[in-house]
Amino acid sequence: MACLEFMANLLMPVVVAMLACAIGSSDRDWGFLRYLYIAPVSRSRLLLGKLGAVLIATAATTSCVVAAGLVAGLAWFGRHPFHIIGSPVLSTGDAVGQLIAACGYITLCLLSIAAIAFALALLLPRGAKAVGASIAFVIAANILDGQSALHSIAVLLPVHYWQDWTRLFAAKERPPRDRILAQIAAIAVATGAATLVLRRRDPAA
Repeated sequence: MACLEFMANLLMPVVVAMLACAIGSSDRDWGFLRYLYIAPVSRSRLLLGKLGAVLIATAATTSCVVAAGLVAGLAWFGRHPFHIIGSPVLSTGDAVGQLIAACGYITLCLLSIAAIAFALALLLPRGAKAVGASIAFVIAANILDGQSALHSIAVLLPVHYWQDWTRLFAAKERPPRDRILAQIAAIAVATGAATLVLRRRDPAA
C-alpha cells in the first residue's frame, strides 16, 4: 500500500504515459507505418492492436509496482496482518481481496492518462512532443488538484480521484460510482478522439 500510495499519483502515470505515447507513435516515427497499410492492415485492426498493447502495458505497470512492494515488504517486515491506525485489522484473505480491488481501480485510473497520451501520440507529429505534453498534463493536473481555490476545476480532471483506492483499506469502502464513471468517461473521450484521428488523418503524413 505504501508503494502504491507513493507512486500512483505521479510516477506510475508518467511511466504509463510514456509507454502509451511509444505505442501510439513509434511505428510512425520509425517510418514503417506506411508498410502496415500496404500489408494490408486495416485502420480498425491497427487501432485495436494498439489499444490492446496500451491495456497490457498499463496492467503490467500496476502489477510490477505491487509485486515489488510485496517482495520488499515481506523481506523487510515479514508476514503480519494488515492494519492501519484507526481501522480494523484485515485478515490475509480480506487484505488480498482489497488489494486486487485496489489494483483494478488504479489500473482504471492509469488507463485514463494512457488513453489521453495515446490520443496525443496520434495527433501530434512526433512521439517526443506527445510524451512532453502528456507528462506536462500529469504534473499540471496534480498541481491543480493540490490547490483548494481551484477545486471546481480539479474535479473535472481524472487525477482528482486517483487516491480513492485507499478507502478500500481504511474502512472497506468501495470508491464511489461517480469516481469510476469519471475515469471511464475520460477513457471513452480520449479513445474516441484517437479513433477519429486515425480514421480521418494519415498518421504517416
